[in-house]
Amino acid sequence: MAPDEVKKRKACQSCIRAKAKCSPSTDQADICYRCQRLKKECVFEESVRKRGPKSRSRVKQLEQRVDSLIGLLAANGQSLEVTENIKSVLDKAATPTAQSEPSPGARDTSNSVSSQCHTPPESGSCQLNVANPTGEEPFEAYDPIDAGIITEHAASRLVEEFKQSFVLSFPFVVIPPSTDVNTLRRDSPFLFLSVLTTTSYRTPELQRELANHLKSQIALRVVELSHKSLEILQGLLVYGAWYHFFYRPANQQLAVIIQLCVAVVQDLALSKNPKENQRKARVTHDPFTSGHADRGSAGERAYLGTYYLAAAFAQAWRKRVTIQWTRYMAQCCRNVNSRQEYPSDVLILPLIQLSELMCRINDIFSYDDIGNAEVKGDMMIDMSITNLSSELDRIQDAVAPSVKENLTLNLHFRLLRIWIHECALHTSFWTPSSHNNSFSISPTRLKALRRCLRAMQSYVDALLLVPQSSLHHLSSQCWVGWFYAVIVACKLVFLEENERDSETDIEPTDQEVTKLMEDEFDNTAPQESYQLPTNVATNASWDAILVAQEANVQTLFEGFVKKMDFTMTKHPTDAPCECSDPLHSLLYLQRTLSHGFIKRMKELLAKANASADSNNPRYRPSVYQTNMHTATTPLSHFPHPEAHPQANAQSAAVYQHPAPLEQFNNNWNFNALNFDGFMMPESHQPDMLWDMVMDDFSMPPL
Repeated sequence: MAPDEVKKRKACQSCIRAKAKCSPSTDQADICYRCQRLKKECVFEESVRKRGPKSRSRVKQLEQRVDSLIGLLAANGQSLEVTENIKSVLDKAATPTAQSEPSPGARDTSNSVSSQCHTPPESGSCQLNVANPTGEEPFEAYDPIDAGIITEHAASRLVEEFKQSFVLSFPFVVIPPSTDVNTLRRDSPFLFLSVLTTTSYRTPELQRELANHLKSQIALRVVELSHKSLEILQGLLVYGAWYHFFYRPANQQLAVIIQLCVAVVQDLALSKNPKENQRKARVTHDPFTSGHADRGSAGERAYLGTYYLAAAFAQAWRKRVTIQWTRYMAQCCRNVNSRQEYPSDVLILPLIQLSELMCRINDIFSYDDIGNAEVKGDMMIDMSITNLSSELDRIQDAVAPSVKENLTLNLHFRLLRIWIHECALHTSFWTPSSHNNSFSISPTRLKALRRCLRAMQSYVDALLLVPQSSLHHLSSQCWVGWFYAVIVACKLVFLEENERDSETDIEPTDQEVTKLMEDEFDNTAPQESYQLPTNVATNASWDAILVAQEANVQTLFEGFVKKMDFTMTKHPTDAPCECSDPLHSLLYLQRTLSHGFIKRMKELLAKANASADSNNPRYRPSVYQTNMHTATTPLSHFPHPEAHPQANAQSAAVYQHPAPLEQFNNNWNFNALNFDGFMMPESHQPDMLWDMVMDDFSMPPL
């Protein structure tokens, strides 16, 4: 029937008004049976079929989407060959028989375009060494082997080391065992460059050069060309997981790297449930939506790794996490744990559970904004500590036996025990004492302080037991935990003096930290030594001298310095900024903080002895003495903590069999503890770094 053909209604006007059945008469063709019987006028109205807008065929709809996809590929520098293939398929699909229903070839085109736009689950990104339709030079991903800065054999060894060792500290980016170095550099050039940059720690000059090229690739591919793929995300995760190799307070960009990871996760829809994406794809037939659903375990690992890094960053810098915990994230954990495609997959579930618990602890105690914390009072704090500790125990008991000895996992458990009990350090959390004494500690808070002290000892002791060959394999989370444990140790010792509200000037602190990290130690500087008093008698419920003796704080600090001695330059003429081990900055930071600790202890003892009444001295008998030695002793000659069996035995006994709380108010007897052992900066140097960590728990400012 023609579009404008006249057509009569099936019912006459009389029957329509009466809502009666209208049946045609057998005698006359132009009248119905009812109107003939009732002798009424029978009129059939004529209706003209309206001609609506011409409907677009499925092929034209597909063409429109492909045109937009071609524009996106061109903007990202994708191959023009892909465009020609799309057009050829469309030409075959645009046949007269395909006006109402798309052909199978056209339907397959949507899926093929989507698969070329998005990275397969276990492979890298699609090849990008193609011409740009805007007339620019072809983009080529940087290859350090082609550039001649590393050989293929050396690159292969570094990739294998990443597969075998580095993945045990950060199991969220896995290179399949069947993937060799040539396959990785061809299919995933950005991830390949990131892996080499991380694993080339034995040659600092090469690592520095690779890091510069990696930052250039991040700026070019992610920022300028807007490349988005799973390979890009994996490379960013590897770079961020070992960012302590490249950390410089003056120009560090860890927050930017983590936010780039979060942005790529959102662009690739890795945080969306694929079932929801598939439902939308079936309804809308959108190739962009259907491509995100098929991502596999590699995408789930990368998504979880982004949350892991974001949570670690939030804990270190006292910020709220920028990617929230969701039920789908828990589902991804279960999926990866049930598949266990690789041995390292068994680590992912407990690590993510610990990260989620760490963020929840921050939310409960409001460590990022202590002044506005809602959980306050001895009873509320004690209940919160008990519940959080029980949950941590449940996670630890559920860990698979095969990974119970994993270094990263063990350090993470110890870190959270400190994190839970840190609330004991903040007076604003606790119920004010009714005593007239300006500094009085309740039994509940005293118990939390002792647990925090033991947790700090446990973390540092565990880190000191890590073999030297495995230190570089530890991710940034482990070293951030060490810095946090050192800060807690200092705050525990000087708790009474630090009961004050203060603010840290960000800009001057940042400049001072930068200066401290770049200065070289003067190995000819005189060393200082002194002894703490023995037979201590004090009425204080929490005394700095007693806590320093109890925790063996200086022994722990000396042990770390001795352990990291290998990071020092071997020749005096070597510039630290060029030839130092990437972990050398950690040694410098520990030595700087130890210098501040010793200086603070000396000032405390001097004030105590100067103000003590001869009839009622605070410490008796006082054997404090200060000696200046002009002789120079190399750092390696000073004793390791293992050389102090009595101190270690005391620490182990306290950790395994904690003394009753009442002993804090009794007279304690301790052996002398020496605070010598390494060269320190000049005493007149400003102690901005020490003041910063004593006033603020956070890492150096961004």
